Amino acid sequence: MESQAERIAELLSDGNWHCTNEMYEMWMADPRTRLCELKKKGYVLEGIKCTLHNNHRGGSKMWKMIDEPPKDYSLPSDFNRIKQIKNAPAETLGNKKETEQMLLLQN
Repeated sequence: MESQAERIAELLSDGNWHCTNEMYEMWMADPRTRLCELKKKGYVLEGIKCTLHNNHRGGSKMWKMIDEPPKDYSLPSDFNRIKQIKNAPAETLGNKKETEQMLLLQN
């Protein structure tokens, strides 16, 4: 069975713009979550305000795939540590931005 994120990746793989309405029509409750999952997996996506049609009141976006992740893509080894730093209380880490930058420079 194909996941919702895989279905969106397949939709966007043609390199054309696709409105989130198309994703909702594929019976997805929240395609934004699936788009975030794809980005975390290494897909390069671009989203802009939809101009394909004029029936949006809430500023829906349209999306296209710029690039797929390389076959050997994996999250940086310190990804989870960086996530912890971003979510940690400031008083426990001192300067969170400096700590995060140090971790990124080590990779």
